[in-house]
Amino acid sequence: MKLHLVSLIAIPFLSSLTPAQTINVKIATNPDQGLGIVLTDTEAIAILPAKLACGESVTSYAWSSDGQYILFSQSDLGLTAKVMTDVLSRKNVLPPPTFTLSLYDVKKGESRVLAKLPSGAFPTAMVWLPKTHQAYATVTQLEFDQATGTQVSHSSVYAISPTAKMVDRVLVGAQEEYIEVYASPSEPRAFAMVTGFWKGPTATPAGGAPSNRPVGPPRRVNALSADGRLGPTYRIEDQLSLSQIEWSADGRLPILLKAEMQNGKRNQKPFALDLDSGRQYELASVDLYKEPTKTADLRVEMREIVDTAITPSPKTIGTYLVSKSTEEKKEARVAADAVGTMSPTADGVLYIQSGAAFYRPLFRMSKEAYLEAQREALRAQLISETKQCAIGFLIYAADNDDVLMSPGSDWMSAITPYLKNDQMMSGFIYTFGGGDMSKIEDPAGTVLGYKLGPGGRAVAYTDGHVKWIPDK
Repeated sequence: MKLHLVSLIAIPFLSSLTPAQTINVKIATNPDQGLGIVLTDTEAIAILPAKLACGESVTSYAWSSDGQYILFSQSDLGLTAKVMTDVLSRKNVLPPPTFTLSLYDVKKGESRVLAKLPSGAFPTAMVWLPKTHQAYATVTQLEFDQATGTQVSHSSVYAISPTAKMVDRVLVGAQEEYIEVYASPSEPRAFAMVTGFWKGPTATPAGGAPSNRPVGPPRRVNALSADGRLGPTYRIEDQLSLSQIEWSADGRLPILLKAEMQNGKRNQKPFALDLDSGRQYELASVDLYKEPTKTADLRVEMREIVDTAITPSPKTIGTYLVSKSTEEKKEARVAADAVGTMSPTADGVLYIQSGAAFYRPLFRMSKEAYLEAQREALRAQLISETKQCAIGFLIYAADNDDVLMSPGSDWMSAITPYLKNDQMMSGFIYTFGGGDMSKIEDPAGTVLGYKLGPGGRAVAYTDGHVKWIPDK
């Protein structure tokens, strides 16, 4: 996976939780810790509360292809009180940041530090090999050359495995060499390319340099295995002609595209690189790997949020989970003032907020099961409210010689004082004819009133009990 810069649960009644239908919302305290719901055509997805995946000052992260692990790099400026005092008094300059590699296990909800890089070293890229739990990080080390009085650099490659106790530096480049790791987009194959730096007329080829062009003349490559081992070293032929690196359609072979001038035109010839033998051979034609078209029913979007509670209204960026469905609950906010991405398996959202990384798991259930659970919750609520109304009527009758008023009277004003919340009467339909309740022959079978609900009604009887009666 490429580097990114930057238990069954019972679902309660959720009618009070509405998705963001407009982006002009008031930002409440901790607005993103509640349970959000997004509906697709077939599923209901609950956004569960956030878990801290990595502490402050996250600079980059990369997902494993199965979404179980997230590799992070963090920076630490080491701004202690003494350092800041020395800087402000001009006794010293700000020290360079130090970087840490950390790993978060999504399944266990646990994070741990893998390595603290030496002073002056920083990660430039992190990649996971597809279908594995093996990752590689390229690290650039900056050093001061006393002889020349200049700053020089070299690159290293670290092998990272969740099961290993520490990272392993498997490849070190010479001074002023740069290393890039190229991982297959679909197979557990990768290689490290050691290059110099482009100088002179080759620095920027005509038409611009593609993002997957080496940063300098390639000198050699090493295969990287799915278990963290470094393969043999192979030399790259026709170094200066290499213009682009792709992968074959099946993701197994690196394809080296080499430039050639013919009749004043710049053409590219494909050469395959066998990572097992180092052999490079020209191909008459080749089908290059193309990223498969994704038809996911969910996506993560960044939206502008305006806090209307403050004037002038500040603007921030929010992370939203959005469904392509036409349902009313088709989107919900994951986090405010944050930038996020979906996990590779679409079972969670990672977002960066104030420099820290948080992970919100997604719980999926069938849409019909969710809607039925919501209906059941509403029925339970209606039964409870109707029970409170029935008790209010019975207390009123006890205070009035067991006599209830007729439906044509102002019965609501009479009963409301006997209820803790006058909103309980909302939707209640009073059907009892009124009169002396002591003369009712069958109190358990005589209807007092009811409230309508999904697929039926909550019916109260003159003995105070309530039951749900479904529509016929």
